[in-house]
Amino acid sequence: MIKGMLFAFLAAFSWGAAIVMSKKGVEELDAGGVFFWQICSAVILSWIVLFIKRKKLPLNSKAILAYATGVFEPFLAYSFTLYGLYFISAGSASIIFSLESVFILVLSVLICSVKINSPQYFILFLIGAIVGSIL
Repeated sequence: MIKGMLFAFLAAFSWGAAIVMSKKGVEELDAGGVFFWQICSAVILSWIVLFIKRKKLPLNSKAILAYATGVFEPFLAYSFTLYGLYFISAGSASIIFSLESVFILVLSVLICSVKINSPQYFILFLIGAIVGSIL
């Protein structure tokens, strides 16, 4: 559990750092250019890690479906993030991005068929996530 929390914290730190660094990047390049270089560096680093770990990527139907999610993240999510950062501050963008938890709650029920044992708690958590994001 502690290991999972550590990785979650590192992910949150990485997202925070990425937003601030991306804001600086779109001040120098257009959002498409920043996106291109971010994706290039991510692909190169991913291939290096796969090579070092000697991992082979499966090419079955479930794996290909998982790879196709890249349309949403990183492609759409990063593109919208960078174009949004061009128009607003990193702080304002991060407040709006905090609504991600609301979408995760709703989409996990709709797409992943997560069972809700207590609808009143789900609604309470959903309202809490929305209010917390707005505040």
